[in-house]
Amino acid sequence: MTTYPLTQSGSLLYTNAALKGKNGVFHIRLLVDTGSTYTVMPWGHLAMSGLEPSLNVDSVQITAASGTIIAPRVQAEWFSCCGLLLKSFPVVAHTLPSGL
Repeated sequence: MTTYPLTQSGSLLYTNAALKGKNGVFHIRLLVDTGSTYTVMPWGHLAMSGLEPSLNVDSVQITAASGTIIAPRVQAEWFSCCGLLLKSFPVVAHTLPSGL
C-alpha cells in the first residue's frame, strides 16, 4: 500500500499538491477537508499559475466559514495529489482566512 504524507497543525491536516496552469506548474500545500465537494485554492495562487479567476465565467455556490458564496471555478490543465494525476481538473477560487 502506498502512503502519502500529511502534515498536522493543531486539528487540521494538510497535503502537498501541484497543478498546471497557463504559467506552468504550481506547487501548493492544501488543507484536507473530507467533506468538501470541490477542490478550493486561493485566488492569488490560481492567478500566479495563469488561471485568473476574475476572467472566468464559470462559478459555483459553496458553503464557506463566512456563509454561502458564489465562487469562480477555473480549469487546470492537470492536478496532482496523493498519487493521482487528473487532467482538465476544475478548481474553485476562494481564499481561506489567514491562520488556516
